[in-house]
Amino acid sequence: MLVSGYAGVGKSSLVNELHRPVIRERGIFVSGKFDQYKRNIPYSTIDQAFRQIVREILTESEERIGLWRERLREALGESGQVIIDLVPEVELIIGAQPTVCPSCRPARRRAASTGSSSSSSAPSPAPTTRSCSSSTTCSGPTPPASIC
Repeated sequence: MLVSGYAGVGKSSLVNELHRPVIRERGIFVSGKFDQYKRNIPYSTIDQAFRQIVREILTESEERIGLWRERLREALGESGQVIIDLVPEVELIIGAQPTVCPSCRPARRRAASTGSSSSSSAPSPAPTTRSCSSSTTCSGPTPPASIC
């Protein structure tokens, strides 16, 4: 979901109201907010949201983290290190991954020099996953057994 509008019209309040029903249904709620001073950093809002997902996963039980680990490893296959290069915290869930050929890796140095970063996501083992942003993105319910 994209929530946009002029400053002060209640975009953040609207997104925050979505938090309660998502959590009540054992979903993971994350958000990213556009920062006018970071507009030169591509995907910074999406990056915020996916880092929040990883932090949320790491608060779960070891059993739930294990489910995430299995699903992510299966979904990522040999590309796990590419995702770790984009969202380093993912390594805390899936562990160290084999290196990927240089031509297959994201341009992390270039991204670091411009301050940019991008991310990828996976749904929660919980029944509902929503990713919301008061100025950028929100994805609806995701089947618990699927990985995007």
